[in-house]
Parts: sequence; structure tokens; C-alpha cells
Amino acid sequence: MRIASIAAVLLALEASGCSTLANGSTDEIYVVSDPPGATATLSSGEICLTPCKFDVNRKDDTSVSIEKTGYEGQNIQIKTQSIASPAATSPAFTSDYFGRVFDHQNGANLIHTPNPVSVKLKSTSDAPAG
Repeated sequence: MRIASIAAVLLALEASGCSTLANGSTDEIYVVSDPPGATATLSSGEICLTPCKFDVNRKDDTSVSIEKTGYEGQNIQIKTQSIASPAATSPAFTSDYFGRVFDHQNGANLIHTPNPVSVKLKSTSDAPAG
């Protein structure tokens, strides 16, 4: 019985993947603005005042809008990028195959770029008259 329990734990650890254990399935996206105190709105509708951070599912591309009264707003696209090595993305059936599949399914092998999102807001009084 005890051996079966240990085997089950070892199998669960193997199946969970290295990236999942190290990185988790969410990524923190930091947003910084100059000047600070701008409203940052994630495409999901979450809002914070800069400097701040959002927790985002690693598999999701997203965008953030940064706005502040008296300044031109900016919208920044945030894309996912793989951090897996070529060996980790190989379709070869090896001892860590199930871990790699699990990492791929929950996005643990992905990061968001740019991160941090850093913007310099332009004053509307500096904008050319049109």
C-alpha cells in the first residue's frame, strides 16, 4: 500500500511537467507608466493604477490600455512566447513526454512579451494642433 502511494506521487510529479512546477500556469505582467498613476485596463476588463501588475493565464495573448487625464492613451499588445528548448518541444516519446504535454496544455512553457509593459505618456498639450 505504501509503495503504491509513493508510486502515485512520483507519477503525478512526472506528469505535471518541469515548467509547470517552476513557473505555474499564470504569469505576472507588470505595467509601468511615466507619469505614474495612469489607469491600466487589461483586455479582460481588470483595472489597476500604475505601477501595478496583472496575473494572466500563460496561454493567453492580451492587451493593456494605459490612460491618464491630460495624456494620450496607449494600447499595447502582449503576446505569448515559448521558453521551451527545442528538445523540450520534440515529439519524441521520452520519460518526460507526459510532463511536456502537460506544460504545453497549461502554457507553463510560455511567457508574455513585452513584460514589463513600460510606456511614456505624451501630454495632450504637447500634441500638435490639427
